[in-house]
Amino acid sequence: MHHDHVTAGHRGQKKTYKALSKRYYWPGMRTYTNAYVESCTQCRAAKSLNQKPAGLLQQLLIPSRRWSHVSLDFITDLPLTSSGHDAILVVVDSLSKMAHFIPAKKSLTAADTVELLADRLIRYHGFPEVLISDRDPRFQSEVWSQLCSRFNITRAMSSSYHPQTDGQTERVNRTLEQMLRTYIQADEREWEGLLPALELAYNTTSHSSTELSPFEIMIGENPLTAADLEIVGALAPTLTPPMTKLFQRLCDRARSHILQAKWRQKYYADARRRAVEYKVGDQVWLSAKHLPALNHCSKFEPRYRGPFTVTERIGTVAYRLALPPTYEGHNVFHVSLLVPHHPRDPALVPREAPVGWPPTRDDAGNPTDQ
Repeated sequence: MHHDHVTAGHRGQKKTYKALSKRYYWPGMRTYTNAYVESCTQCRAAKSLNQKPAGLLQQLLIPSRRWSHVSLDFITDLPLTSSGHDAILVVVDSLSKMAHFIPAKKSLTAADTVELLADRLIRYHGFPEVLISDRDPRFQSEVWSQLCSRFNITRAMSSSYHPQTDGQTERVNRTLEQMLRTYIQADEREWEGLLPALELAYNTTSHSSTELSPFEIMIGENPLTAADLEIVGALAPTLTPPMTKLFQRLCDRARSHILQAKWRQKYYADARRRAVEYKVGDQVWLSAKHLPALNHCSKFEPRYRGPFTVTERIGTVAYRLALPPTYEGHNVFHVSLLVPHHPRDPALVPREAPVGWPPTRDDAGNPTDQ
């Protein structure tokens, strides 16, 4: 009555206990109340979680050489150009931070994407050791699996609705979209013609984590840009150390700066997170934020759905869930989208007396559990 009834409002542990304590008392009442409220499935489904997000930041390994770790992502739904392109395939090297902005079509198949990478990535930089991507169907296809298996490429995919795994490409995407918004004037379809110049601008700009530009890490210096053309005639040729040693020093310097940046990022990120782990067989509630709506009004949507059983742990912060067959989507989720299920002990049955009745007391006048 003091929690489940509509006049009680499914309040939290403290408020439910406070309401009970005004009328009743029994030994262990606070523990009982906390356990009862914690195991309430209606509360878990309807209420938001007022805690730090679960899952500490998991850093990707720092590559030892350029273009060994490559991240991929598509920017889609762009205005159709005269060449028939309506998307951009963004390819980023994890060490040098060099990016390629490749015009593409949203309708590309997995085989088309492999051909595009062969033409615009592999022929210039060779085969990568690791490909980092989201869970786009193209990157989960049989063709993609065969490519990675044939050339011993490790696939690193983000968990569902948690693109931070591929945060590097997501940030490059935001930067590219910002540059396009800045330079596109009357005709939105001119975005494709801007890509070569914007790619040059991006790759000649110092990166915050390496403190070097991608070109400086790749070739030892920035190529000439429009800003250099007026002064290039006044520059005299200078001697440089052997190029292999120079490149090695630049790569070492970049890796050192990336390592420092990653530690800073992890320190500040983990300050806002908490470590949570689940075991196979545990039951959890899944955030409904990205799930198909059940009601017409979003304000009445459950905040969590479940409980579902954990069937596999993927890496350190992602889990595979046993979802109902009617669910169409990925079944691997980041731990920040999960909340533990607390099954109600069968012994926990409502113990309060009817509304308005005084608590039962023993011969000494003390409240009893009855």
